[in-house]
Amino acid sequence: MKITVLFIGKPRDAHSNALAAEFLKRSGRYAACEQREIVPARYDPFLRHPAARKIFLDPAGRPYDSSQFVSLVRKAE
Repeated sequence: MKITVLFIGKPRDAHSNALAAEFLKRSGRYAACEQREIVPARYDPFLRHPAARKIFLDPAGRPYDSSQFVSLVRKAE
């Protein structure tokens, strides 16, 4: 499995950058991980990787604790 964290535009928020870096550091022990900046007009993850599981992070979305997130990732494996 490979985990890719995609940012739309430059990740400017230091707090978000630190969270993403910590997530990639911890996840890197179990799967190949990378972080990339994308421009939606030039990169469509649905066309590029149609079979990949996509998880979107949104402050207004449903909150997940660690065990719920692990369950979500396990289903994707």
